[in-house]
Amino acid sequence: CRLVAYAWRVGDFYYAFAYVMAANFLLRCRDELIGMFFEQLSFNLQITPCTVSLRLDSRKNMPQGTSMKRRCICQSHPWLCPVHMTSRLCEKVGRQMKGKIFPFSYSSLQNVLRAHLSALGEPNAQEYSTKAFRRGTAREMVASQSSLAEVLAAGQWRSAAFLLYIDKMDVEE
Repeated sequence: CRLVAYAWRVGDFYYAFAYVMAANFLLRCRDELIGMFFEQLSFNLQITPCTVSLRLDSRKNMPQGTSMKRRCICQSHPWLCPVHMTSRLCEKVGRQMKGKIFPFSYSSLQNVLRAHLSALGEPNAQEYSTKAFRRGTAREMVASQSSLAEVLAAGQWRSAAFLLYIDKMDVEE
């Protein structure tokens, strides 16, 4: 949340949005996030809570593609809401929801992520990678009492590989 708010405050709107999407959808940044198009997103604002869906043409272990849906979380985490951060991004940068979303490369995302973390006082900022989004979300889910099945489903993991991301003690509790 602090990372997104910081990126937004310094005018790095696309990076803030990338952080939101990577964390909410547990995306692999190099393969799934960077090349994303607005046309892959669809919104349902007629239900409560409203939702956003993301369609990936392929995903590791899912070459046929997949769709994922996330709901509005403005009440609890307004900076992390995947539904409304999309419209905020478009407002701030003055563009329509068409075409490729991110105007930067994977290496730029990684470098800016580290710079943002460093500016926030993170001691080992240069050691972070974009896997921190998948790991952080998995850990947060476990900490908030999500079941292992829910964590597996959210990241679309098909094996116990996600256990590398979380603390074994938290799972056992």
